[in-house]
Amino acid sequence: MIMLAHHSSLAIQIMRFLLISPNQLKYSQIIKEKILVLVWIFSGSEHY
Repeated sequence: MIMLAHHSSLAIQIMRFLLISPNQLKYSQIIKEKILVLVWIFSGSEHY
């Protein structure tokens, strides 16, 4: 659970960076997919 919270805060920092980044449109989809994969991995590992 600590790891999940850590990655959530990391994701928030990344999203904040994207808000001020001129390349937001270029990278937002890639970053979003990586965040979703991280969340899926850690949420899935809790079931085992």
